[in-house]
Amino acid sequence: MLNRLKDELESNQFELDRKISVLRERSQEYLQMGKIFMHDMQEPIRKINLFFDTFMRKVDIPENTEDFRHLTVIRKSITRLRFMMRSMLDFVQVSNAADPVTLLKPAKLIMEARDQVMSDQNFANLDLRIGEMSDFDGRETQIKRVFYELLKNAVENKSPDRELMVEVTAVISEENIYRNHLSKYKYTDHIKIEFNDNGVGFESRFDDYVFGLLNKLNTATPGLGVGLALCKQVISSHYGTMKVKSRAGEGTSIIIILPLKQIPEYTN
Repeated sequence: MLNRLKDELESNQFELDRKISVLRERSQEYLQMGKIFMHDMQEPIRKINLFFDTFMRKVDIPENTEDFRHLTVIRKSITRLRFMMRSMLDFVQVSNAADPVTLLKPAKLIMEARDQVMSDQNFANLDLRIGEMSDFDGRETQIKRVFYELLKNAVENKSPDRELMVEVTAVISEENIYRNHLSKYKYTDHIKIEFNDNGVGFESRFDDYVFGLLNKLNTATPGLGVGLALCKQVISSHYGTMKVKSRAGEGTSIIIILPLKQIPEYTN
């Protein structure tokens, strides 16, 4: 009996060690990606843009010609490529931010995120309603960025027929901290935060699709479809979950579940 338990323990320790090694390798890969996006890929794009601008200043091409249309397409492609590089760099940097874990006041962070969204989007008609919310552990910069992205999405996908209203509520619930071991159970206090808006919404078949990197439903809005993927990455790094429920023409609900207390061994 003891030998069997010892073998099982060693097997579990080996499996845990293997997974930690994989995660460390993945973290190093992200850091390397950040270096590539920061310099190795941006520098050639900067030079292409510089030489293209120099060329355009030296030539005089009539606007109603085919050559001018081709050059316009090239300029738009350069601009999109630079924006894509900045967006991917942002995704990597936010996901690997080294903020310390502290006790957060979510209502305060949501208000700060709202002010930033209204300034960035030049938008003044946001009816934001925040219910009572408990403090929880987290990395302030990352969690505030999640709130910012969710409010920005609500503004960009508002309905033209009504004033935008976003209601944020929170409740405390008992959740199983084991997400991958289906046979193991340990329930701890979690906070369940819901962002509910009355925007345009979308069909429920896209509920999982919207969290994919570079997946975008509303092509009329700026951005590349990085925001929700970034949010899910941050929530996952806090050992939480995130899902969406949406109704076309009615609005969208984003549900975030996070542990109230982060386990110290996992937050170093």
